[in-house]
Amino acid sequence: MNKQLLLKIVPHAVALALFVILASAYFSPVWKGYELRQGDIDHWRGMSKEIADYRLLNEQEPLWTNSMFGGMPAYQISTEHSSNLLRPVMLVFRLGLPGPVGTLFLAMLGFYIFALCLRINPWLSIAGAVAFGFSTINILYLGAGHTAKVSAIALMPPVLGGLILAFRGKALLGASIFMLFLGLQITANHLQMTYYLAILCGAVGLSEIIRLMVGGSFKTAIQSSALLAVGAIVAVLPAMSNLLTTAEYGKYTTRGESELTITPEGEEREESDKVGLDGSYILDYNFARGEQWSLLIPNAKGGESAAIGSNKEAMGKVNRQFKENIAQQNQYWGAQRFTGGAFYFGAITMLLFALGLIFVKDSLKWPFLVLTLMALALCVKDMSGVNQFFINSFPLYNKFRDSKMILVIIQVMAPAMALLFVQQMIRGELFTSNKKIVFGGMAAVLAIVIIVSVKPEITGSLLTTEEVAQFESFADQAGTDSAQIAMIEDYQEALITARKSIFTSDASRTLLFAFLGISVAVLAFLKVIKELPAGLLLLVLLTADLWSVNQRYLNSEKQKNTYASYVKKDDKLIPYKPSTSDQYILAMQEPETPDFAEKKKNLREAMDSEGAYEGVKNKELLDEIAAFGALNLSTDYRVLNLNNPFNDAATSYYHKSVGGYHGAKLKRYQEVIDFYIQSEIRTIIDSLTNRNPLPALENAPVLNMLNTKYVLYNPEAPALENPFAQGNAWFVREVIPVATANEEILALATIDPTMQAVVRESQQTAFNITEPADTAASIRLQEYGTNLLRYVSNSYSKGAVVFSEIYYSEGWICRIDGKEVETACVNYILRGANVPSGEHTIEWSFEPKVWTTGKTVSLAGSLLLLALLLFTGFHEIREQRRS
Repeated sequence: MNKQLLLKIVPHAVALALFVILASAYFSPVWKGYELRQGDIDHWRGMSKEIADYRLLNEQEPLWTNSMFGGMPAYQISTEHSSNLLRPVMLVFRLGLPGPVGTLFLAMLGFYIFALCLRINPWLSIAGAVAFGFSTINILYLGAGHTAKVSAIALMPPVLGGLILAFRGKALLGASIFMLFLGLQITANHLQMTYYLAILCGAVGLSEIIRLMVGGSFKTAIQSSALLAVGAIVAVLPAMSNLLTTAEYGKYTTRGESELTITPEGEEREESDKVGLDGSYILDYNFARGEQWSLLIPNAKGGESAAIGSNKEAMGKVNRQFKENIAQQNQYWGAQRFTGGAFYFGAITMLLFALGLIFVKDSLKWPFLVLTLMALALCVKDMSGVNQFFINSFPLYNKFRDSKMILVIIQVMAPAMALLFVQQMIRGELFTSNKKIVFGGMAAVLAIVIIVSVKPEITGSLLTTEEVAQFESFADQAGTDSAQIAMIEDYQEALITARKSIFTSDASRTLLFAFLGISVAVLAFLKVIKELPAGLLLLVLLTADLWSVNQRYLNSEKQKNTYASYVKKDDKLIPYKPSTSDQYILAMQEPETPDFAEKKKNLREAMDSEGAYEGVKNKELLDEIAAFGALNLSTDYRVLNLNNPFNDAATSYYHKSVGGYHGAKLKRYQEVIDFYIQSEIRTIIDSLTNRNPLPALENAPVLNMLNTKYVLYNPEAPALENPFAQGNAWFVREVIPVATANEEILALATIDPTMQAVVRESQQTAFNITEPADTAASIRLQEYGTNLLRYVSNSYSKGAVVFSEIYYSEGWICRIDGKEVETACVNYILRGANVPSGEHTIEWSFEPKVWTTGKTVSLAGSLLLLALLLFTGFHEIREQRRS
């Protein structure tokens, strides 16, 4: 092999090997048969259990599920987009590494490609990749189970790298890199991260166009822009089966527009809710003012939600009189309701980033500076100013909650600018004639950290807003009692002392790493070291810095021979074990379920043949899981869990739930929850204290029309059976037409759903009564499927039937004896149709056209993208041979 070629390959081979080693070492228990304890993955398994079972048995994609919120499309729960050929490409880039190991490897690899696109030395690029990969955002969200989010973050840097490369001399290659990784990033399926990526690329792209135009390179600007535009269009195509369904579904979710102009309390609004989320909901997990310092000092606001008592150093500074009370206080004093840890990008990274924004000779620093200031302003929990403008006026911004996540833009930019700064220092490109300017800048940055370390009050109050109000309330209650007032003040001071200790201890740590990082920069500036040793030194320091902070939040330590952050495979694959309540429902329903034994056997065999629970040793538990799955795929009633029902995925694991766990439920269903279901639940809970829930169940018309057959109130007690559940479908005797959505939802408080139904006037032709009602008419569910429901009806006269299924206009088709009929939305959320007299077979089939269209476009787009990549590859090889 050519020696020169070998020298080029070595750093890349070292990079790949090192990324695998570091990712594997950090998540080492994964290689010992353990899995990360990820709450959101547990929730996902709960909400997608019916979908997974249906897929196992039927070998087709279930596009609808009744497991949550009465029923909803499966698009944003668990849909396999097999026509998107970039999905197997993603596995290649992950090297087939398991779970979090593969995702962390992908993050480091993605940034490494970005740095190479910036023409940063490979050895320095390795250090930057580790800084990006081990930013606490990635580790925290992997620990929580937000795998899609971290994968989308991991793929942001190479997208930006391809864009920059396209504007800087490699238009075709850069546009192809941009296209490939943008396609993968969209495929990762976290639209919020794609949205922030669009902001990042838009700002940098505009800056590059301006740079080229000012320099007179009009042709290059136009050519590069055109290639990138084509690349962006092609990159979107493979994910169209997901994007089109999501776009269609989004209009009907809580992120869409409501027709209501009234509140559950009966208050009038001048107009219906605007499209998007409420501002307070968007900012719920944003920072307090000054919490931005946590990017540099992890414990700038206490780091994670935990008791101060666990911090021995801080407790050592507390007045003995108050130690017991202070130990129970939260060591986190930011504005988030709860946090698992700080967003920390590394002391070295952030300080070199700051110096890079000042000294680096590259026009990139201007969009980076603007975006940094914007992100730091938007991550704060403050509805005024910048946040108010973005939430109310900036396109699509109010579609996403937890808007502090815009800080991922800084996560991408900071290591890149830091590396450019170090590289330009090494190459003597920064103020070589005046070293005082550079040294002065370094000293100033260190001085700021020193000042903050000594005076943490500079970053804001050491008490939360709620604590300040609480102390003021205590003072008011004390009145003129000087002894009581003095005690309150001493207690407040003790809490501040503990918090100050937490801050200053971590600030001292940051100062140490900052000094070491700047020392490397000084050695580079004085030409004592070159790229290789500089890269190695930074790699060691960055790894030590970020690794140690991440260990606070997710580590491989054991407590009493049990991992704190990992679980055995059995517990991961089956996160919710059947309770006494669940088993009671199974025992009650099994005798009533036709062919139950055969269905259970078929599902159990499918579980084994597909390896769905590979590694689970408890065969009895697997048999039980198969039994519940068979029951769920054969019956159609709902279960209400009184314990936090609308933030619950455990019920959905075994049953069809009235509640659920999902960030994008149907808006009409949420409105019915707000107007009726919540109050009916409270009444049932109150009735349980009197041990007489039957009157409350009888007077819960909305829950009854949702066919809520069982109520879970204590997991260790049998479920409460509801004799008033109305069943799967029923004929009504009266149809009440209304003109507006307000009238429609209010009518639910006045009708008797067993005999009456409300419908909008615009849909009255599809749902009405024109003949005397047959009081002996019957209808029953003959066959249940997620995508197909079959009923048999019998009546002497034409009648209006209410189906206890959630109405969704985009895809559900009703056929009577094979002939398609009109349908209507009745009782605000249910389906309705007119049924002729006589005996009939009625089928509801979910056939969304958008799914078929999306699959076709995805496949064609995937093939086009891969063909363009092949063309670019051949072109680059040919150009290399020519040169």
